[in-house]
Amino acid sequence: MIGVLNVVEEGKLEIPQKYFDLLPEPIKYAENNNALIQIRNSLAWLFYLCDLPKRERDKIIQELLKSDYRTKLNLHPELDAIGIFLYFQTEYEKIISSIKRILKRISQYKITHPGLIITSLYSTWVQPYTLSEHEYKLLVEIVRNPRGSFREWSKNTKLSLAGVKYTFDRLKRKLFLRINCLINFNALKLKHVFVRISGIYNNRLKKMTMETFLENIWCRSVWWFASNPDTLFVSLTIPSHTRCVYNFLEYIKSFSDIGNVDVYEVREMFSSYNLSAYNPKTGWNFSPSAWTMFSFSQTSEDYLGYLKQISSIRRLAYTNLHNFKFSKGDLYIISGLFRDFRLKTTILSNISGYSLPTVSKKKREFVEKGILCPDTFVVNIGLSNSIALLWEKSSEEIEYLIYASAELPRIIGYKMEKIFPSPGTYLMLFTWLPGIVSWDFIQHFSELGREVGLREVYYEYKGPGSFSIDRFIHRWDGKRQVWKWKNGNFQII
Repeated sequence: MIGVLNVVEEGKLEIPQKYFDLLPEPIKYAENNNALIQIRNSLAWLFYLCDLPKRERDKIIQELLKSDYRTKLNLHPELDAIGIFLYFQTEYEKIISSIKRILKRISQYKITHPGLIITSLYSTWVQPYTLSEHEYKLLVEIVRNPRGSFREWSKNTKLSLAGVKYTFDRLKRKLFLRINCLINFNALKLKHVFVRISGIYNNRLKKMTMETFLENIWCRSVWWFASNPDTLFVSLTIPSHTRCVYNFLEYIKSFSDIGNVDVYEVREMFSSYNLSAYNPKTGWNFSPSAWTMFSFSQTSEDYLGYLKQISSIRRLAYTNLHNFKFSKGDLYIISGLFRDFRLKTTILSNISGYSLPTVSKKKREFVEKGILCPDTFVVNIGLSNSIALLWEKSSEEIEYLIYASAELPRIIGYKMEKIFPSPGTYLMLFTWLPGIVSWDFIQHFSELGREVGLREVYYEYKGPGSFSIDRFIHRWDGKRQVWKWKNGNFQII
């Protein structure tokens, strides 16, 4: 019998054979290809949970949310079986039905490549859509105010309450819309660092380094770009204890034997969608040449004030909260809200152990104190090409770049201080652009960018998604208010 055996708390869960029998043979009998094994696990868990009575399914999901379930169940990072039930509470049966139809085609054409399988499965929800007037109006409001309630959105859009609820569900299904959260890691006594290792001289070493980092509980993500395959980026959140940071840097320096190493500490994160460049009927209308010419022909003094007034950019400074104490229950709530800010209060109550009123109070408190910042995440809106820009500038100049970049269709950015091998203030900006526009952007901006402090241009992002803090919540010492770590945590080479 093929099975996926996993432990949830003290009990063992085994998926019955019949759920594997639904899978095409290359997936069902996967052995030496972990990507195929992860796809098999994700699909088997999806079908298994779908068949369970709602009460039993909810109980299992709530227990899994108390752990790093993606690693524990060895799920594919781009096919989160648990997330589908959380994000598509009213639509998951349609999605699973569509997935089963696609699996029949995968079996018919004997598709065995993991990337092609995932791309095929993604077609379940990533399809070209046009938006109605009401859908576009609500999307603009949600991007502007992701923290809002249905009543607030109804008041601001002039749509009925019932209409807002219906339209919100449609946007979730059509655009794969989610409201997640940015996390102020400094407030959790963590340091958020980026490591860049460039000039790695062979693929085997790169793969080994990537896999080793991903196994480390303090690692958030590892990624690279098709444009620069010899460069690896690693995002980690490490305990902010001085000795721990020193220990971490000593180990990271050792990577100088395989490539050039740079380490940056993130001081602020920001995010934005510019829907003024989006037509709900025809798609995006964005000119890279117009953006570069207009944004960089202005002086900071003339233009920055205007940009601040019109910008919908969402910024979260990484600040410390010296007198704020956390419990593990608090961290479970933060981890849940990171995935989905609209996660049901009953689920948050069950995974944290707090009463419903306490959960609501803490959710409000975490936002008001700047620990969490609700943000919008839209997958299926025609922004298929990714570019990353690395700038070195003064803090004042980076302030201008942050607001100028908010005129791009979609950005996520990080203001950083370089801490190894030499100091400096940097901006790492990810932007997503429609179709061939990305090539126009690279062509128009690469040369001009060098004149305004641009150090690197990367394109075509590769890598799995980010892990949450649930990987290491068990390491939190609530009494001492510190993270438990040891030297071996960073002995990763």
